[in-house]
Amino acid sequence: FSGKIRMELPQLSPEENAKYGGKFNDWHEACGCELGAVFVFVALAGFAIYAGFFAEAVHWPLIRKGLIILFSAAAIGKVIGIVAAKVLLRRTVGRLAARLARP
Repeated sequence: FSGKIRMELPQLSPEENAKYGGKFNDWHEACGCELGAVFVFVALAGFAIYAGFFAEAVHWPLIRKGLIILFSAAAIGKVIGIVAAKVLLRRTVGRLAARLARP
C-alpha cells in the first residue's frame, strides 16, 4: 500500500481515473501551507504599512504585536486551506458518486 488514492473505476476512462486520483490525493494530503503563506504575506504587507505610517517608533510591543499577527495569519490561512481542501474532496466525491449511480 503506497498511501495514495488510486482510481480504477471501470465506468471512467484511464484519463478520468488519473485526473480524479490526482485531485483526491492533493485534497486529501492538503496541509494548508499555500494559503497560510498567502495570509502571512498579506498580513506582513499590511502590518508593514501600518508600522510605517502609524507607529511612532519601533519598539518591543510593536514587534510583539507584529509577530502575533503573523503567526495568527499563518494559522488561520492553514486551517482555511485544510478545510477548503476537505470540502472540495467531499463535494467532488459526492458528485462523482451521483454521476456513477445514474444508469
